[in-house]
Amino acid sequence: MVKFGYTILYVLEVAKSVEFYERSFGFTRKFVTPENDYGELETGCRLPQNSARRT
Repeated sequence: MVKFGYTILYVLEVAKSVEFYERSFGFTRKFVTPENDYGELETGCRLPQNSARRT
């Protein structure tokens, strides 16, 4: 059986994106790097991950 593991969202501002998901959906921050270029959220079953978009 195939299981869905995670989702990575490429965003311009990782910290603001993580804050949005915390506020809007009640997710808990797992961490955001000091460089603010990667973050993860605890959702209970899967970890949405936010990464800085590279241009």
